Amino acid sequence: MLTTPSPDTRTAAKVLQSVLDPRPPAFADLRYAHLVLTEDPTAGIDAFHYWAAGIDPSEPDAPVRLARDLLTAPSRARAEHVYQVCRALADYSATAAVDVPRASLDAVRVTYLLWAAAMTPDGPAHALALCAEAGDIDVLRVASHPVFALAVRRMGTGINDQEVQG
Repeated sequence: MLTTPSPDTRTAAKVLQSVLDPRPPAFADLRYAHLVLTEDPTAGIDAFHYWAAGIDPSEPDAPVRLARDLLTAPSRARAEHVYQVCRALADYSATAAVDVPRASLDAVRVTYLLWAAAMTPDGPAHALALCAEAGDIDVLRVASHPVFALAVRRMGTGINDQEVQG
């Protein structure tokens, strides 16, 4: 995620920006964005990180800006937009009929849910519920995903045993 974006990542990011910004996407936009991510999950997921952070990956310092922006809170408007798009994509991907390997679908859906958790306006309990939903898909992928740590940090909370158990 913090290497120079590939040409495929830059192309996918342009597509995502055109269909997901600045308004809430229509159903066809969700379908197209999901297809972009699942057809090439490596480039697609990297592009999605740039889109969610509001960064153009073709900028010379894009990886540095992404790393820096992941440590700071986005504007409320951006966070709400990203949350709504990610939640819609996660819901769509749960039932979408896409002919790609299961691992690709899981990686993409986990990414949607973790970005939704990182951007949710609904507080720590909702963020943890979204992380748990992602964990039901692939707990090992969630634990090692860079956006999982972001979700926990952005909510101003740490995960403790009581929250995990209860």
